[in-house]
Amino acid sequence: MIMKASPDSSKENNPKIGKRGCVYSLVCPKASQVRYVGKTVGKISIRLSKHKYRRNKSSSHKNNWLQLLEREGLLDDLQIVVIEECDILRLSKREKYWIAYYKKQGCDLTNVTPGGEVGSLGHRHSKEAKKKISEAAKRNKGRKASKEARKRISASLLGNTRRKGILFAEASKRKISKNRKGIPAWNKKKVVQLTLRGIVIKTWGSVD
Repeated sequence: MIMKASPDSSKENNPKIGKRGCVYSLVCPKASQVRYVGKTVGKISIRLSKHKYRRNKSSSHKNNWLQLLEREGLLDDLQIVVIEECDILRLSKREKYWIAYYKKQGCDLTNVTPGGEVGSLGHRHSKEAKKKISEAAKRNKGRKASKEARKRISASLLGNTRRKGILFAEASKRKISKNRKGIPAWNKKKVVQLTLRGIVIKTWGSVD
C-alpha cells in the first residue's frame, strides 16, 4: 500500500517553509552610508539592540566601527533599515546579493564575508542577555530619525553612495565636537627636542 503525503507534510519536514525574514542594513549616522548588511527572522528593533549589545564582545571590523560611534556619542543615532523581506529559505541568498550590491556601489561595508552564513539565526541568549537586549530595544522603540537623516538614509539605499568627502549632518558634528571637548588634537601637542642627556634644545607649539 502506497501512502500519499499529506499537503502539510513538507512543512512538517522543514519547519522553515512559510516563515519570513528580512535583509537589513546598518546606516552610519555620520556619512549616511550603508556600512553593514545582515539578515534576521526576528524583530528589527531587537536585531539593532543585539548589534549594540555585542559591540564589545569581540574585535571585529563592525564592532570596531560601533565602538567608534559610541566614543563620538553617535551610537544612539545608528539606523537600521529593512532592505528586503523574503521567505526564510531565500534569506541567505538575498543577503549575499545585497552585500555584493552595496560593495559595487562603493559602500565601505564592515562585512568580512560575502554573506549567506547561517550565523546566529535561531541562537538562544541567556536570560540576562535577553533582558538587556529587550531593555535596549524598548529605548529605541518609537525613536524616529530626523527628516534630514531620513533623506540621507534614503539616498544611501538608492545607491547614491559614491560620494566622497560627504559632509556630516550639523547635529552629528555638534555631538562629535561636544564629546571631544578637553581632548587636545594629536597635531596640536607640543613637540620637544632633547639631547641624549635629556636637555631641551627646542620646543614647537604643534607638529603642524
